[in-house]
Amino acid sequence: QFCQQKGSTQVHFSLQKSPLAVTWPQAKYAGTALQVGKASAPACHSSLAQLAMKAETLTEDSLCDQLQGMSFPVVQAPAPQLGQLPDGGPLDTLLLSPGSARQLAGQMLEVFKNDPAPNWGCFPALVGQCHSKHNVYGKQVFSPRAVHAMLSQAEDIFKKQPNVLRLTVDEGSKVVLLGDTHGQLEDVLWILSNIGMPSERLVYVVIGDIVDRGGHALEELLLLLALMRDAPGCVHILRGNHEDSSIAAEYGFKAELESKFGFGPEGRVLFHYFTQVFFPKLPLAALLADEKQTWRAFVVHGGIPSGNVTVEQIDRLSRFVPSATSLCHSRGTPEDRMLHNLLWSDPIEGILPQCAWGRGQPFTAIDTKQFCQANGVSYLIRAHQPPPNLQGVFMQHENRCITVFSASNYGGIGNLAGALILSCNSATPGFPRLEAKEFRAPAWPQLFEALRNVFPSSEQVGFPKQGRGPAAKAQEGCDASLVQWEQYVMEQICRNKVALLKALTSIDVEDTGKISCEGLTKVFASTLDIPDGWGELARKWGLGAEVSYLAFLHNFQITSCLSSKGADCTHVDVFECMTQLRVSLSDVQCHTLLRGIDKNKDGKVTFEEFSSFLASNLLDIPVWQTAALYEALYTALGRSIAVEDVCMALSLISTRPAHAPKPKSNASSWAKRVAKQIGEALRLWEGRWLTTFQRWDANLDGYLSFEELQASLLREVPEIVNTLTPADFLDLMDYIDCQGLQNQRISLMEFLRAIGPRDVKQALQMALLGEVLKPVYLYRPVLKSYLLSFDPSKNVATSEQFMAALREMNRQLLSQGELALSESQLACVCEMAADSSGKVQFCSFLDSLRVVDMRAQRDKHKAGLMSLCASLSF
Repeated sequence: QFCQQKGSTQVHFSLQKSPLAVTWPQAKYAGTALQVGKASAPACHSSLAQLAMKAETLTEDSLCDQLQGMSFPVVQAPAPQLGQLPDGGPLDTLLLSPGSARQLAGQMLEVFKNDPAPNWGCFPALVGQCHSKHNVYGKQVFSPRAVHAMLSQAEDIFKKQPNVLRLTVDEGSKVVLLGDTHGQLEDVLWILSNIGMPSERLVYVVIGDIVDRGGHALEELLLLLALMRDAPGCVHILRGNHEDSSIAAEYGFKAELESKFGFGPEGRVLFHYFTQVFFPKLPLAALLADEKQTWRAFVVHGGIPSGNVTVEQIDRLSRFVPSATSLCHSRGTPEDRMLHNLLWSDPIEGILPQCAWGRGQPFTAIDTKQFCQANGVSYLIRAHQPPPNLQGVFMQHENRCITVFSASNYGGIGNLAGALILSCNSATPGFPRLEAKEFRAPAWPQLFEALRNVFPSSEQVGFPKQGRGPAAKAQEGCDASLVQWEQYVMEQICRNKVALLKALTSIDVEDTGKISCEGLTKVFASTLDIPDGWGELARKWGLGAEVSYLAFLHNFQITSCLSSKGADCTHVDVFECMTQLRVSLSDVQCHTLLRGIDKNKDGKVTFEEFSSFLASNLLDIPVWQTAALYEALYTALGRSIAVEDVCMALSLISTRPAHAPKPKSNASSWAKRVAKQIGEALRLWEGRWLTTFQRWDANLDGYLSFEELQASLLREVPEIVNTLTPADFLDLMDYIDCQGLQNQRISLMEFLRAIGPRDVKQALQMALLGEVLKPVYLYRPVLKSYLLSFDPSKNVATSEQFMAALREMNRQLLSQGELALSESQLACVCEMAADSSGKVQFCSFLDSLRVVDMRAQRDKHKAGLMSLCASLSF
């Protein structure tokens, strides 16, 4: 309308940006980042921040794909048994008393003044535990009964609201739009203290994602609800993609409630109430307009659905679902997809990609323009993602799409938080006045000192004299971003180990087991489709010019250790155990070795014989891992396991080439090639290396002497060795002997390790790299959502329910062309997860799974041991 009145096709305007009003020297805390318009991330930080944000996007995209492909059980989950929730919290009365919101905020500031910042380097599901009131919250802050009472009062308001709120911006009033805050209560308090408390002239709209990724989402929600109560119509809360039962269980809110109220029924019942009852009632969007409707702005958490969607269509959606993320796009209705996009979609520049589900269907500048024209709106205002320039407010799509993000230093990336203030503008009546406030809230101790007078006006606020400066925060952000990026890359390495090993061995034509660092990163970048960030990781991992790639791949493992389960659930390094066993058996007589493996002498090795053999050699491997190892051998062979197979596996599976001295001669290269040729010839001729060794052992002493080896080679593979001189035979003997204990005789283990064909070794290594816990780890959010559908108020499932969830995981794996777990492997996982009664504490088990760098752990343990020894010697 304004363009038509002015006879123009384009409007030029500037978004007014200003820092939150502060009177202290900015260099103390905010540094240059608060000089809005000139703000930038620290030089060491911006690229790592982009990588950390990319990792978050890709991880969430994968999670959404998994949830949308899930076939959930058709069960009627029981309603939560609220019973007599405990009361007696010291702040209960204050929380539930009308008119107490300002004082409540001050009390929260006092209670949490010494709380830590979010630990961005920890497991996502556990970030919610970053607070100081573990298991005492109900007795020291708010009781479960008071929390439920507050939610129940607000629920009555939300369920009567439409999907799209209609809010009028009066002349002289302002609307403050806040994006994601993610449990960072300190940012909310900082905004309220500087912009002002809600009133008829200052209306707040919170655009979702209040929960997860921080330790104070509960207090943030309660404070907002208290403000809603005390200033009716002045605070509005929209639903974000994290106000979702599946997402909140994975990204910290569930852990926050359980860590505050304990792992008993109180925490579980409150989580159930939040996700099944309260969150589904939140409105989806808001439509802002001036009194004369000369301009309108559409506010939503994620983005706009594809197609010519109208506000009226959005109003007709059925929003009362616990998880919009779990609505499967392949079987869901157009309404399901519309709801998903409203909460998840992101704007993109350029052309829409061919396949773009997961985090929702991206929308382009053309989509934004069409939506605005179809609905008569000037702006689309959203949240959902930190702006790419790490500012708090970002405009794109010809300035029609505005992203506001209100969690400062989110994920440790060093970004500014933003608040967008919208008001009527008499100078341009067809458009609102937009003002961006950008800031970075101080840490809790400094926040308390700054705001201890309970939210005075900004002119009265003083700043403490001591605290961390901007340089320290910048470095902290760099470290956190690198940790998050490293975690994502380690997960991708674990997911794609077999493909990586195939790519690396195809380059290593000489079978040296090594590759240059540059070659390694190129293979990883192309195989994992991760082109960036390898320089920082290579430096952190201490990679040299050459890398032993099998050992490097094996460094990254998925482990679990639940203290309540004891030794049976402890994850051990199987590759390392097998390496140690090979070394200890490297000079054992052939007859002795075979009797230890095949006790009944039938040539076959049962699981019981295999387990007994490992135990007799003092290898403390849990039963479930022993079963997984046995299954890996069976998978690699495709048949029943013979005694020779176990010997071959022990000789070839190793993280390092050898634990013995190098050959005395300089002929190891050609000797290795000749030994492999001998192995291939024997396989073609007879296919049984064990019987060959026994036949060549003329004196039946269980070893091969120089004379026995030379005579046997000349007799059975003359085409390979007839050109060798006596000196060459000595060199060949020396090479084979150095595969174990170098003592002028060749044991069975040394013989098999030297002549074992490369493809056999690779098949065994790949089978062992396909760790049984890998798919369980990668699908843990889906498994958790599946199991919670039986009873969302509990964290316990029967073994049958847990097995059903694992089989659903297998179905998804097979549908994507990936290798599923066998029935015996599924049984191993169940055995590991279940307690003595057959029940599975599935949340505890799934949250205990980790991707770890075993090398870093070994170095840490070694450093700790050295420190202990030094202190004892002192």
